[in-house]
Amino acid sequence: MAPNRYPDPKEISALFENLSNGNAEAFFSRVSPDVDWELLGQHPLAGRYRSLADWKKGALEPINKVLREPLKLQVRNVVGGGEQEWASVELFADAVCVNGSLPYVLSIMFWLRHHCNPHIHQTYDLIFG
Repeated sequence: MAPNRYPDPKEISALFENLSNGNAEAFFSRVSPDVDWELLGQHPLAGRYRSLADWKKGALEPINKVLREPLKLQVRNVVGGGEQEWASVELFADAVCVNGSLPYVLSIMFWLRHHCNPHIHQTYDLIFG
């Protein structure tokens, strides 16, 4: 059997676990600097970001400003990858807003495309929460 061309579900899950254990930079090191990142939905962060730097500034920073600590996403499920360039990752998080009284419960469907192993080159995220 030929080796997988793209990361398999186990590798993708391990990559995303960096977003829950405080090692987010390990995750971001596998995202292409010129990623095409689209946040779907009807919320202030929705839109298309044409680079990792733009996404961090336009989406990640505003979320982290309203939370007591940086968002820690946990993997619920991974489908795809391996022989397929696209994979979907179901993520969730339970956080607390900076005021200490509002919970921030979040679920995300994250579709990602590996153009060439190991970097993520395209994503679509649908945020529920």
